[in-house]
Amino acid sequence: MRYAIFEEAFPNQMLPFSLTRPSFELIYRYKKIIDWFREKLGNPAGYLLPERFKEKYNSDYKMQDFDLVINSTLRPELFDELIEIKDGNSMYENNRLVAIKGSKKGSKKIPVKGYLLQGPWELVKLMGSSPFTKSRIEGKVENYTIIDDSSGPIIIESGSQVEAFSKIIGPAYISSGSKISSARISGSFVGNGCRIGGELERSIVDSYTNKAHYGFIGDSYLGAFVNVGAGSTTSNLKNTYGTVRIKISRSTLSTGEVKMGAFFGDFSKISINTSIMAGKIVGAGAYVQGIVNKNVKPFTFFNRRGNLELVIEHTRRALERRNIELDKPLETVIKSAYNLVWHSKVSS
Repeated sequence: MRYAIFEEAFPNQMLPFSLTRPSFELIYRYKKIIDWFREKLGNPAGYLLPERFKEKYNSDYKMQDFDLVINSTLRPELFDELIEIKDGNSMYENNRLVAIKGSKKGSKKIPVKGYLLQGPWELVKLMGSSPFTKSRIEGKVENYTIIDDSSGPIIIESGSQVEAFSKIIGPAYISSGSKISSARISGSFVGNGCRIGGELERSIVDSYTNKAHYGFIGDSYLGAFVNVGAGSTTSNLKNTYGTVRIKISRSTLSTGEVKMGAFFGDFSKISINTSIMAGKIVGAGAYVQGIVNKNVKPFTFFNRRGNLELVIEHTRRALERRNIELDKPLETVIKSAYNLVWHSKVSS
């Protein structure tokens, strides 16, 4: 069966991350959503993506090219129910297409509930649930380090390093190429090539992100190539002990959680000693300092619109530090994302 994954148009539920990459690249229970798809259904035959992603993912297809088309934010545990969908049927959740089998024209619409992720906070809420059953320590772990897997398995991949006086509390995942510098990490995922210091609690840190110094990050999601300066901290609890709400585009949504931190878009930069309030979003490519008590628009340089040429140059430098070239497809994504945010009437 030829299946494809489709990404909803901007702005969608998974901002700030879905501005610069499809939602299936995000981490769900310690693995990328796309990896859950592959394990259950095999490799997708193609992708149906917004224009800015087409070059990077070779996604110049139409819906009729596939037997089954699936929303990129489908909860992986519901794959089995999705496979049973009959030809000519489509599933919708609050006007969001979940999946369609066969032709969209004339398809029978079936209303469903609970199939799609409602926002990035749901990824954070799952950090206490690991799909792994055993710890696996393959990286270099120095003496005087505490590895506590009594609450969940710990994976430390080959090529990673955990320095002395660190404490890792499961469930936790440290990916290859990452370095943990005398840090306390609990219930968290650390992607490839990261530098982590201070305290990290129930959070996701995507690849090539640096939070190398002291400071607390809790119940948060840090995108790729983010830099968090020394002393910067997220709040994950309101003084009122009320439920944390998040504003995405023009909608303010409840996370249903008393504890929820912040969300840092890809390539964002957090200056030293910055305080980020609970439930706030730092947009992709934004630079912030001081106290962040409201959402920050993507590609903002300290409350001003960033210059596109500088955005590209700064991104190039960030990638070169990791021996990665800024290729044309990624440059196209960034330029298109910038134009979406600053030159269209669509709210981010």
